[in-house]
Amino acid sequence: MKTLGLSFASAKDLRNRAEALPTGPPWMCKLIETVYPTKHKIYLYYRDAVECLRSLMRNPLLKDYIEFTPRRLYKSAEKLVRVYTEWLSGDAAWSMQVTFILMTPKFNHSLFSLHDRKNYQLALLYWVLFYLLTKPTYPQ
Repeated sequence: MKTLGLSFASAKDLRNRAEALPTGPPWMCKLIETVYPTKHKIYLYYRDAVECLRSLMRNPLLKDYIEFTPRRLYKSAEKLVRVYTEWLSGDAAWSMQVTFILMTPKFNHSLFSLHDRKNYQLALLYWVLFYLLTKPTYPQ
């Protein structure tokens, strides 16, 4: 095991390191009732999605790695060929942000500035909630 170059020396050491990690939101459990009989009870284990987002956004170790700004990427400066690498480079993310900005005149557009991280996170939370409440459809 020493030849592998791992950062822990034993299973006990690994467990101690894992237990020192931040826990995040608590797990919840719900019994699922079924119409048909089953051999064992069915339980759904889940976490509150909003609390998970809040936990991720508050984690200082992740602040430089989480990105929420939609972008359009092109192969060249002429912008003839669009490149889609991930969800944020797609049309849906772009449309969601543009829709949010246009439909919320009370918000100052500077809320989306990356220089003011606290306001940006607040605006992002409203953006996600707005999307979930309105469930807009986008052309295919």
